[in-house]
Amino acid sequence: MLLLQYLTASVATKTLKNLTTDQSALLAFKAHVVDYRSALANNWSMSSPICNWIGISCGLPHQRVTALNHLDMGLGGTIPSHLGNLLFLMSLDLALNNFHGHLAHELGQLRRLRFISFTFNKLSGSIPTWIDVLSKLRILSLCNNSLTGLIPNSLFNLSKLEMLDAMFNVIDGSIPSGIRNLSNLFNLNLGYNNLQYFYAFECKLKGNIPKEIGNLRDLIFLSLSTNDLNGTIPASVGTVKQLQNLYLLVNNLQGSIPYDICHLERFGGLFLYENKISGPIPQCLRSLNSLRWPQRPDNSIFGGNRSQGSIPKSFESLASLEFLDLSSNNLSGKIPKSLEALSNLKELNVSYNRLEGEIPTNVPFGNFSSQSFISNYALCAHQDSKSHLARKKIVKDPRKLLNAS
Repeated sequence: MLLLQYLTASVATKTLKNLTTDQSALLAFKAHVVDYRSALANNWSMSSPICNWIGISCGLPHQRVTALNHLDMGLGGTIPSHLGNLLFLMSLDLALNNFHGHLAHELGQLRRLRFISFTFNKLSGSIPTWIDVLSKLRILSLCNNSLTGLIPNSLFNLSKLEMLDAMFNVIDGSIPSGIRNLSNLFNLNLGYNNLQYFYAFECKLKGNIPKEIGNLRDLIFLSLSTNDLNGTIPASVGTVKQLQNLYLLVNNLQGSIPYDICHLERFGGLFLYENKISGPIPQCLRSLNSLRWPQRPDNSIFGGNRSQGSIPKSFESLASLEFLDLSSNNLSGKIPKSLEALSNLKELNVSYNRLEGEIPTNVPFGNFSSQSFISNYALCAHQDSKSHLARKKIVKDPRKLLNAS
């Protein structure tokens, strides 16, 4: 009997201590913030249990504060460090208020947090580097604030993260390749920032490329290569006016190349190798006067797709073009003699198509070997030419050589 009374008293004392700890943190929060609508002043009273206070939820059996929901309650000021003492907090929602300033490092003590929303406030500074200590975090919403700086690499240590929303801030730099670590991420919103580089190479991405990709208005470089993306290339890519390089190779993309890409005046590199792209190559690519590759690409520009039709004569306008790979498609017709105007072209590959007719002989074609033209329908070299082609037989299908040997 005495033991039972002792245990009961001990549990009651511990519960009271826990409630006092949480109560102190909440009262400090109340004293620190600006309560424009007196929502806290009229409700958070010492005369009632804190678990009955507006916006507060407690968990069983310990009766500790587990959720702070102050969505659109007319609060302002800075987010006080005292919240870091709510050690059992799992959900923190301060969206649609008027909070400003930086995020206090004491919030890193909330190791049980699964949900954070600071949406529609006036927070400044950068996303804190300590964010990865919140290892159970699943939802992080920071959109419509004034956050600046780079996305910290530590953010991509949050392996349980399912949603990251940081739209409408002033975040710059790049989206690091560490994003591949977020295997549970299904919702990523980073539009309307100052981000310039987006690397998502081999990140096991699935589904369609969202049309919202057009919201990355300052993007210069976008790589979604070697994933499992399907669907079509969204026309909204043409609204990313600063885009210079687009890497979509080794996916399962279908449909045709959107003509909207031709609106990108700074565009310099388009890599679609090993997809299921079909239809004609847009004639309007001639408007992309900056299209070029300063270094040899590891993969092709259009190779390994299902593009049809003829090689556009308009390619002659791509004066800066250095590498052009159209291999392994279904292109037909002749190689336009107008491509002889591409004096900067260093390498060309049109093998494995259905091309026919005479191969142009003037510069730069005089520098290309027969390997650039193998396995076509009926390509032939001019016998009077001084090029490498005139001195070598063009094999229609290299497999015939293997069979012959």
